[in-house]
Amino acid sequence: MTKTDWEKLKHFSPKEAWGNPSKMSLELLLALDDFRDRMGERFIVNCGYATSGHSPDSFHYKGEAVDGLFEFTNIFEQFFEALREDSFKGIGIYPFSKRPFLHLDIRPTRVKLIWYRDRGGSYHYNFSLKQLYLLGGGAWPS
Repeated sequence: MTKTDWEKLKHFSPKEAWGNPSKMSLELLLALDDFRDRMGERFIVNCGYATSGHSPDSFHYKGEAVDGLFEFTNIFEQFFEALREDSFKGIGIYPFSKRPFLHLDIRPTRVKLIWYRDRGGSYHYNFSLKQLYLLGGGAWPS
């Protein structure tokens, strides 16, 4: 990302917790900027570009992933809203972390990959949205 790239964004700057801001993907940050606009509240960046600490094929290593959360909206609502965003193809929810957060990435696929990490640290990829909704304490509409 160049200085000119950063100037294209309304809500984010290189001063946030991107890791190495110059390694972040403009495509990802434009999508995140649009999502931030739609949500109408601040998005807190926990992690962007990284060189370790994630799965071996992590999109963080390419600057194509971000972990973070919106300041006020329930993390489960954030997850459901992220599903509506066409640009994000990898969407993970970590509702049982000390500070719950989302993972958003722009992996090159037509089909979204979604997952959550449970209280014990296990990852779940094949789950119903009803199951996740109930995990969040919601009452599923009948």
